Amino acid sequence: VSPTQILFGGESIALKSRIFIESLAATTTNELVLRHGFLDSLSGEPVDGAYFRYSHGNANWVCVTRSNDSETTHTTSVAVVEDAWIKHHIKVNAAGTEVEFYINGSLVHTATGTIPTGASRYTSFGTSCIKSAGSVDNDLFLDYFQIIPDPTSTRF
Repeated sequence: VSPTQILFGGESIALKSRIFIESLAATTTNELVLRHGFLDSLSGEPVDGAYFRYSHGNANWVCVTRSNDSETTHTTSVAVVEDAWIKHHIKVNAAGTEVEFYINGSLVHTATGTIPTGASRYTSFGTSCIKSAGSVDNDLFLDYFQIIPDPTSTRF
């Protein structure tokens, strides 16, 4: 997680990234959880965020919005694959009332609930890959991570 604090609901903001998962090792003896997008914690489930999640128990990408530890999820029809580059794009509208999730340029979900807004609902951005069991290495490569603010009013 970067030290940057992001507060949804003042301007639209987008995150674009490209990642490569070398090995999923998704068996009962090798368990991991990958989170990627807007999140405020790398050590576990974020309190506030909007991100993609993969866990060993689900073969497809899950879109997650979390506010104050409450969560709304949507399992996409897009499988998490190893040894392939994947593009993630998350767009939050200016009001903080809608989050669009894209995979490889295609819209996979629009979330309208459990979006962190309000004076104390700060988030950030990053990637977290936590292994809870097993000994097989899970290498993750990040090609780029781009944050794109879109101010709704002129700043100068």
